[in-house]
Amino acid sequence: SMGTACSVERLKPIRRPTQADCAFSTHLLLDAAASGDVSSLIRILSQKQNINSCDHSGRSALHLASAEGLTQVVQILINNGSIVNLADRQGREPLHEAIQNGHKEVVTILQLAGAVLSEDVSFEFEEMMRRYVHEGDLEALKRLVDGGISPLILDYLGRSLLHLAIEFGQHKMAEFLLNIGLDATIGDWRGETPKDMVNNLSSDKTMKCLLPSGTFRGSQKALSERAASKELGGKYSDKTKFFIMQSCPEPIAAKMLQGREIQPL
Repeated sequence: SMGTACSVERLKPIRRPTQADCAFSTHLLLDAAASGDVSSLIRILSQKQNINSCDHSGRSALHLASAEGLTQVVQILINNGSIVNLADRQGREPLHEAIQNGHKEVVTILQLAGAVLSEDVSFEFEEMMRRYVHEGDLEALKRLVDGGISPLILDYLGRSLLHLAIEFGQHKMAEFLLNIGLDATIGDWRGETPKDMVNNLSSDKTMKCLLPSGTFRGSQKALSERAASKELGGKYSDKTKFFIMQSCPEPIAAKMLQGREIQPL
């Protein structure tokens, strides 16, 4: 009737998530991934949260889980669409986190999903290895080796990690490198081998004991599966190759990069 007021139910406007909501959801996702809270992680992912959301450093949930060695979380994230080669603001991928922290299982999972290190990150790990040898930080070096970084690297002078360990008098480091298979008969660009360096030592009896006469090669027990090439002397990154070409006479540089033997000067 005319005297009766018609009540019309008004629909409430749809509330769209604000920037603060998104930031909070990202925080919950990253926290669950970093702490290994699988049940919370699954619940958050069921709410269509962007799995590749990052913190202020550009690190995703996969970065954090990889750094902590959380194999189950890493697998869940990959299965739900995490980008395995997503780089943070420092240019580091989840694989970098797993390798640096020595999480072998996580490294394997990431690599099977297509994860690779960028050239810059690979070169960074090479520099870290040389620094650890220089400082005698054996545990740090072992973490990188366990993480899949090959110790078969050479610097721009053709020196292996074993050369450096002997030069800096790092006995435990030299013993470790020999045990995992580094060859003491491979020369640098001048032709000097780790064997030669030890023979020239007059006072370091401990180092001489590590390389007794007639036995100059490591056991190869850990490197036999890792080394794709037959040579146990080492390999060069692209940046190291550039330094070799810039620093060494052309005939020597060519021989080094081709893996040919260099006669002592």
